Amino acid sequence: GQIYEKLGKKAIFQGGEKNDIADVFFHGYANYEKGVGQNYLKLTSCNTTGLIRTVDALDRAFDIEKVAITIIRRVADPGDYHRGLTNALQMDKAPSHQAVDLMTIMPHVEATGILVHTPVTHGHIITVLATAKDGKKITKEQALENFFNAHPRIRVVNIDEGFKGNASLFKYARDLGNRRGDMYEIGLWEDSIVESGNDIMFAINIPQESVTIPETIDGIRAAIKTAASKMPRVDAIGVSSAGVYIDNRIMVASLFLQVSDEDFERKVKNMYIDVAREIGENIPIEVANDGDVTALAGAMDLDDDSVLGVAMGTSEAGGYV
Repeated sequence: GQIYEKLGKKAIFQGGEKNDIADVFFHGYANYEKGVGQNYLKLTSCNTTGLIRTVDALDRAFDIEKVAITIIRRVADPGDYHRGLTNALQMDKAPSHQAVDLMTIMPHVEATGILVHTPVTHGHIITVLATAKDGKKITKEQALENFFNAHPRIRVVNIDEGFKGNASLFKYARDLGNRRGDMYEIGLWEDSIVESGNDIMFAINIPQESVTIPETIDGIRAAIKTAASKMPRVDAIGVSSAGVYIDNRIMVASLFLQVSDEDFERKVKNMYIDVAREIGENIPIEVANDGDVTALAGAMDLDDDSVLGVAMGTSEAGGYV
């Protein structure tokens, strides 16, 4: 964080970092507004990201008082050889960090949770028991029809359609043509939704390698609006980012390699243009590769041309002026 602060750069950190590295522990639904106006955001982990999507959806309608969760956690990502369990399940101390993280993002909700590591690589499964304030009853029909089915980042599935577990959702994502079998929605089993008195219980699947991508895009949008919020007016917007850009459109970028072709066209390609329109209808924007911006900065500093720029960060980019 100190490096970015020294260079005057805004930054978005992954969920594995410590909370104090950022101004706001950020989720694109539960506390998006708190991210606008801040310089440094830290995203939630994959499990916390998906968990909060569901709890936030219910909370907006029913004022959730508390949740109890059980996480069946994959032990490693596909291709990881450095760790793993063999024919064993491993308990973590309670409460799980996901429950604690949920309370940090949504402090009005009491949460506790148990986590069990299991020797699989494709996805986590979380069971959630949610209780509304003042004894308000949450019915299956209300939760399903008004909130879960309508949520753009929740995919409701059922066992009779062949969604028997985490591997079924991974195969379904491959059948859709998603790169590497990635999914950006969490799977929520309709068959798992049950009422227990006034409470409601359900199970979700977390595709750990890709589920945080939409919330990462939320963070980028908040960061751009942060800059705008600190200025008396916005005359123009300049964006420096790793990738190939034509007419301010994202053509190829390492940050979005896991996004499917369909979602890339619909949600990513024109992202910076769309954000500029949100800030102001006729504000001009220019998006450039990091290497080109580095070369330009060098040329301006040296007051010379024929300058080669090399930007070193999470990826390497070169440019020439």
